[in-house]
Amino acid sequence: MAAIPETHTPAAGSGSRPDHGGLFVDGSHLVPDPDADVEVDVSTTPQGVPPLRGLNSAEAGERLSIDGPNQLPKARRVPAWRRFASQLVHFFALMLWVAGILALLAGMPELAIAIFAVILVNGAFAFVQESRAERTAEGLKDLLPRRAFVVRDGRRDEIDAGDLVVGDLVVLRSGDRISADMEVLGAEGLTIDTSMLTGESAAVSVAEGEQLFAGCFVVGGEGMARVQAAGAHTRLASIAESTRKGRRPPSPLEREFGRGRRRRPATTASSPRGRGHLAVG
Repeated sequence: MAAIPETHTPAAGSGSRPDHGGLFVDGSHLVPDPDADVEVDVSTTPQGVPPLRGLNSAEAGERLSIDGPNQLPKARRVPAWRRFASQLVHFFALMLWVAGILALLAGMPELAIAIFAVILVNGAFAFVQESRAERTAEGLKDLLPRRAFVVRDGRRDEIDAGDLVVGDLVVLRSGDRISADMEVLGAEGLTIDTSMLTGESAAVSVAEGEQLFAGCFVVGGEGMARVQAAGAHTRLASIAESTRKGRRPPSPLEREFGRGRRRRPATTASSPRGRGHLAVG
């Protein structure tokens, strides 16, 4: 990170970075020092170095009223009994209900009971899988932080992360959770844990111009980023929606039924009667 000559002697223990009213130089811009305990005063910035002032409060408030809070969308609550009932009336389940009723009419109650039991077990399996997906999607909300440091009106401020809007300048430092999708404007040794998105356990270094995504974790360094997407428009929100609406894996009975349907044509074609039909055709 490029530095400019010191304008005064730093206080003891303040580090080697030049202090300019709570800001430091990143390339050609002046950004807030996340370690500074003073308010940022842009009037003290060195000549010829434009500060990043961020949004003003009025503009941020207007965007918040239009775009809504920086939160993952809440899923529509469906009662558990209704979700379980839906697993008993899909196409495959209806076929089994018909088979069970026919077994009753044919005087085979034991077979009918077995078929009805299969329907219930299969429905319970699907219900559990769906409930797990719901809990996973809800758990993604815990990846968003409660607070965030931003630059507004030329000053660093700590706000509720739910109040972040597109265009906000966010100060990043070690230990922070990324609160929205952002573009890095400047970084000094910034490393990010992206395991929740990529599955990779090793942290990655990021530099100016690279993207950061909500829910990731800052494990080292510091920097500044501009919010590009918030709330329902983040990649984390897309993951939550896909998890919630994703197609559930087939139950064991459905898998066996599918295998039987695939084997039947091959068995028919290989039998003498099947070969005769094929020859005639």
